[in-house]
Formats: sequence, C-alpha cells, structure tokens
Amino acid sequence: MVIDEILITALGTDRRVASLANGRLRRFALRVPGDDVRAGDIFVGRVTSVDRRLAAAFVDIGAERAGLLMLADAADPRNPPSEGDRVVLRVLRAADGSKGAKLAARPPLPADLVAEGKGLRPPQRLRKAADPVLTAVESALANTEGPGLARVVVDDAAVLAELRAAFPDLGERIEFHRGLASLFASEGVDEMLDAALLPRVPLPSGGAILISETPAVAAIDIDMAAATGPGMTAVRATNLEAMAAIAEAIVLRDLAGHIVIDPLAARDRSHRGDLVSALRTAMAGDDRILRWGGFTPLGLIELTRERRGPSLRRQLGTVCGACGEGWQRAPWVAAGDALRAVLAEGRAHPGRLPRLVAAPAVADALNEAMAPAKAVAEERQGGPLVIERDATLAPVGYRVAVADAAVGLRP
Repeated sequence: MVIDEILITALGTDRRVASLANGRLRRFALRVPGDDVRAGDIFVGRVTSVDRRLAAAFVDIGAERAGLLMLADAADPRNPPSEGDRVVLRVLRAADGSKGAKLAARPPLPADLVAEGKGLRPPQRLRKAADPVLTAVESALANTEGPGLARVVVDDAAVLAELRAAFPDLGERIEFHRGLASLFASEGVDEMLDAALLPRVPLPSGGAILISETPAVAAIDIDMAAATGPGMTAVRATNLEAMAAIAEAIVLRDLAGHIVIDPLAARDRSHRGDLVSALRTAMAGDDRILRWGGFTPLGLIELTRERRGPSLRRQLGTVCGACGEGWQRAPWVAAGDALRAVLAEGRAHPGRLPRLVAAPAVADALNEAMAPAKAVAEERQGGPLVIERDATLAPVGYRVAVADAAVGLRP
C-alpha cells in the first residue's frame, strides 16, 4: 500500500490526519486533547506494586490508571524492580478501556534518557511520542514503491510551517487548504471515515464482511449476501475478494490483538491455502508485528496483530464494554467536528458569526477538553463563538446557524 495523499486538519492540539491511496482512506490518526499517553512516550515512573503471580509490576506514570510492566520487559529481567523503585520506561501500548498503558524498558532505552530519569522525581514524562502528523508523512515517504507521496494538504498555518520546516524536499507538494468547506468534507474524508466505523463493509461482488469488536477479540465474518454466481465458484471468489477488504479494514480500523475470520465454506485444503496466502500478501505492508495461526480445526482463520492503543472506533467514541457493539461518537470528537462546521459556515457567510446549537455533552466538551481548540476557532473567525445548549438534540448532536438558516446537523 503506497500512500499518495495526506490530508491534515488541525485546531490547536486537535490534529486529525487522513492518509489516502488512490482516493481511498487507508489510515487515520488523531491526537486527542489533554495530556494523553501514547505509544512511544517515555516516562520516569514509580513502581506501586509487584504481582509475582502475574510476573508483572504496576507503575505510576501520572495517568489515570497505573501502567503495566511485565517483569520480562524490565531493564534487567534477572533483577526486576521492587515496590517503590524509580523506573524509566517506554509506552508500548496506550491505555484502552479499563486497561492501563503497557510499558517496557526493552529493547534498551537511550542511555542519556535513563540517566536523566534517575535524577527526576516520578512520575514525569521524559519524551513525547512523535506527533501523528509528522509520523504519517514520514511513513509515507519511507515507502519508496510507486510514485510516492504526491500531495499533502493542511488547513492550519502553524502545521503548514511545521511540515515545510520538517520536510523541505516536499516543496510545493505541501498545500494550504483554501476552500469554503472544511478540508475533510470537501475531500470526502468525513464520509469515508463514517463508513469505516460501521460494522458492515460491502464487497464489489455484492457480498460483505461483518466486523465485531469486543475487548477480547475482533471477529470478522464473510457474508455472501447478494453475491451471485454458480455454487462454489461464487463462494471461492467471494472469499478471495474478502481477503483484500479484510486487510484494508484491519489497518484502517487499527484492529489488534486476537483476530478471528470466518470464511465461507472453506473446507478444501487448497482453497484454505489460497485464502491465507491472499491475506498475508494483502497485509504485507503493515508496520505491526503479525503472528499467523492459519486455519483452526473449526475452519476459522486466526492471527494476532501488535496492539499500540485503542482501535479507531475506541479512539473516536465509546463502545459498550459488555457486548462491544453499541457505539457513540465521543463528545470531544463531535465538538471538533462542530468547530470545523462553524468555521466553514463563517467562510460561506463573510462578516456574520455563526451560532452553534449543541447537545449538553458537546457544549461541555467545548468548554473543557476542547477549550484550546475553541480558542483557535474563535481567533480564526474573529470573534467569540456563541454556544446554545439544546437537550433535545441527539446525545452528541449539534447544528450551526447563521441568521435564520441552520446547517450541519449531525447525529
């Protein structure tokens, strides 16, 4: 997979990055508001307890939940840390739901950071992970196959300056978005992202793949549905067609951990081999560690994918902890969408300040977690944002009004 286009929308620290290939959304990254803990961060923490049965230590890194250090991942597994010890650790996986961040000191951390950490009072962050904007561009440039990265479009002047300083060779390929509509709306990213959050992914043949996320496993079912064709020929074609779509969905949705795939009537050994081969080929460009289990005795394809944090659905919203199916967009995500809609409406009606009508949860997010983003939006539009609370809207709904006109209703 060669990323040829990157679109970046930013409001202060709220940064959202869409990476596309041939016009299709292939990766999506974002930076959540607040002092979040992300994979790649390095902390000096303090061990709060050691569980010998789990062969793990719990470490205070200043987050809501203690991080987990498996003793085998300590700097010296033969002499693991004890309760109260100061430790310098890298975040392997961000917190997800009730699970705290997963930490490790192996492979060995840079000696200068370890020395610096020994002189600090924990918990403190020593180094932040690379910003998702820079990471996305670096990743695209690292892939030398095909024509490469042709276009980077950004709607924020500060981010534009950062990119031009960090990647001078890109030159005119870095563009500033000047359209009236928001960047993601004008480029179709909003629609593609909404589709990526649905459990059903249609296939060109008329079949579909059905994706179910739970805390323990991501289950993917292949449904022949309206696919047409004679008998096993159609089954085989649908199964093979689904492998490419499944690989794309795993990467875009950032599914990780234990993944189970239920293909259609794959009893023939040769067909099973073709399916696993097709999936492995489609996943070849993934940057995560993959472990392949192949077909189980019950006819399921099993694999595991390295987890670095919550899946895309869990980053953008809240999932029912019991069933993993119920989903709602997070208030802060909806608040960012609302701010971008306000700015777009302001550009369409120069000289008139739009008014935002928002559900209470969205209004609260604008005044709390998204307050820095709101300040940037107010600076851009040249005046304060008027927010009206409306409890009759959907839980994270909003609408943008200018004079007597209202636009931008979102569920």
